[in-house]
Amino acid sequence: MPIKCDNCGRVRKKVMFVIGASKKPDWCMIEGTGKMSCPDCYEKMSLEGQDAIDRHVKYINSRA
Repeated sequence: MPIKCDNCGRVRKKVMFVIGASKKPDWCMIEGTGKMSCPDCYEKMSLEGQDAIDRHVKYINSRA
């Protein structure tokens, strides 16, 4: 099953996951959104994910 970027629609036909560190992002699932991102969309989608996390934390804290 190919991986599709939820932002630009780019498709990666080879499904491969590598554990380790790299200097640039690879295909990954964005924390806070559950969406897949290609390397080109990583920065934009990562900011979207962080915004979702921040909104959730504010919501939880407002209920305390």
